[in-house]
Amino acid sequence: MATFLDIGLIQSFSVIFPILIVFALVFAVLKKTELVTDNIGINSIIAIAAAFMVLLSDTVVQIINVMIPWFVVTIIFFLLMILVFQLFGGKEMKVADAIKDPTLRWTIIGIGILIIVAAFGQVMGQQLTSASF
Repeated sequence: MATFLDIGLIQSFSVIFPILIVFALVFAVLKKTELVTDNIGINSIIAIAAAFMVLLSDTVVQIINVMIPWFVVTIIFFLLMILVFQLFGGKEMKVADAIKDPTLRWTIIGIGILIIVAAFGQVMGQQLTSASF
């Protein structure tokens, strides 16, 4: 009998999620910075190539699969904090103005770095400690 906590079907798609995340991030960075060109077609081809290159390394796929749920939980937490702030009367505050605050910006960057380091430690921790001896 299938239950709500049965994630066996989702595990079958564990390779597709990192491809989609890498494609979206690379395409967004290329589109925003216009690093290569401003042509959407060329940016999408580069993003597709980078996304499929992720499949060459099983370690990178595992690291991304560990990071994705933590980033989703963090984003949901920050969105709920904004909603609670607005619930208590913070209507004049704009989110864009709050992001310009250096303290909040460095807090978000620090949480992101912490998630990345924890994912590296969870996936590669035992390999790195046994290789050092």
